[in-house]
Amino acid sequence: MFGLPQLDEATIRSIDFNRTSRRILQDMCEESWGWVDPTPNDQIWARHQLTVIEEPGTLDGALLDTVRGHFEGWVKAQDKQDAWNKYRACLVMDEGAAERLGEAMTPEEHREKHGERCYTELRRWFLPAVEAFPELEEGETDFEGWMNCSVFNLIRLWTSLGDGMYMEDASNEVQDGVY
Repeated sequence: MFGLPQLDEATIRSIDFNRTSRRILQDMCEESWGWVDPTPNDQIWARHQLTVIEEPGTLDGALLDTVRGHFEGWVKAQDKQDAWNKYRACLVMDEGAAERLGEAMTPEEHREKHGERCYTELRRWFLPAVEAFPELEEGETDFEGWMNCSVFNLIRLWTSLGDGMYMEDASNEVQDGVY
């Protein structure tokens, strides 16, 4: 039979110290944070989940200014104006955008057809992005509160808006009508 391993006094103190440290940390966490939510991803998801507004009677064929007004009304109803990106801009998935995106190639197909560093077709696949509550000043720029955004720049636009940038600043980088 095997006997219990013989531990020296330093090892025993170390084990006791580790147990005590873990207990103190656990007590401290409960005191400072209360019961910790076991599903913090739910909070993250609620904050960043995209909201789809489908109102065919109102939005089908609507001008982008009409879409903006509807979106701004929704943002006000949530009481989240300028809270974060989700409430600062919306993407418009209309019939034209669906047709364009339906023609899009996978990155592998595009690379095979055009080579590694071809960007010529990347501006073909875009969505209109509409800014809520833009501060439009006449004569300053051609920005009208919206712009076409390539699907390859959506993440860049999203993070820029999250950093406090206004869409008008991004519109300075528009080439051939697409950001």
